[in-house]
Amino acid sequence: MRKLAIAFVFIALTAVLTAAPVMANASQNKALSGELTLMINDLGKLPGAAGGQATSINNRGQVVGLCQFPVAGAPTVSHAFLWTEKDGMIDLGKLPGTTGSHASGINNRGQVVGGSVTTPPNTRAFLWTPNKGMIDLGSLPGATSVTANAINDNGQVTGYCTLAGTPTTNHAFLWTAEDGMKDLGTLLGSNNSYAYAINNAGQIVGYSTFPGTPSPNHAFMWTAEDGMKDLGKLPGSIGSLARGINEKGQVVGYCMFAGSPSTSHAFLWTAEEGMTDLGMLPGAPSSFAFAINERGQVVGWSGATGASHAFLWTSVSGMVALGELPGKPQSVAFSINNKGDIVGWSGVPTSTGQNVVLWTLHKSMG
Repeated sequence: MRKLAIAFVFIALTAVLTAAPVMANASQNKALSGELTLMINDLGKLPGAAGGQATSINNRGQVVGLCQFPVAGAPTVSHAFLWTEKDGMIDLGKLPGTTGSHASGINNRGQVVGGSVTTPPNTRAFLWTPNKGMIDLGSLPGATSVTANAINDNGQVTGYCTLAGTPTTNHAFLWTAEDGMKDLGTLLGSNNSYAYAINNAGQIVGYSTFPGTPSPNHAFMWTAEDGMKDLGKLPGSIGSLARGINEKGQVVGYCMFAGSPSTSHAFLWTAEEGMTDLGMLPGAPSSFAFAINERGQVVGWSGATGASHAFLWTSVSGMVALGELPGKPQSVAFSINNKGDIVGWSGVPTSTGQNVVLWTLHKSMG
């Protein structure tokens, strides 16, 4: 694991750790008096891989994602991985009869979910455990492709299925070991739904699409008691997508705004205050939020197409850029745990131009 320390002027980040101190291994710290240190850790890649990205991190510091392998005269092939500080990066394999795999989520028990590729872009959803390896989660009736995006500590899995038809449609699902896969339906009047995150209370978030050009999206929260609820959108926006939820039921995602080009604004939704615009990095036209931890810290990226920059947002400091690896001009953050460890990628947005990255913030001992 390659570690790089970047010193930020302390004014910009003092509030982040004052409000929500990050635990750190002292051996990873480079003390800089009067400043805070951001450690950007290159987690490497699987042998033979050309690039990769981290998609999720749990509270034990276990990281999952995918590495991309070049194939002569053909598209790259992805392999799901699990990274730990002790063992480094291991290949999780793929389901029988498939050509590749990607890992999308990991819970605090070390259970991993993702997809195994059949005929691109179709996938079969999997659950991987250290004891049983990779198992197929099945599908909803009539499904041609299944994507598993997240798993909670109870082993409940959510994602979506692509259903055959003209045109095809997509329906969010909830999978449990006891009941298998359940169709969550769609918001009233919509024709598609996609689920991306689930907390330990079983609250699921994602979005539903409605007929129209362009097809408007509405962020939703699904619960067993109330079904699917529309979370609304920011004033002036044309649609919303929910991508992350914490145990408090706080939801993050982004809203789209019409224009040429169109733009997006990251949001935070709470039951008490509704949807709040999280803003953008200085000079950036758009922002996208993907995950939130129990401290209310939010991660995602801000910028424009071809110029993405990972961010950390807190209620005290607002949005702060996380930085990139040297020679890697762009970055995206996908997940944050309760310690404040963040994962994603740094590089360029091609299948072979990305490095798997772990960001950790440390308070200097000056």
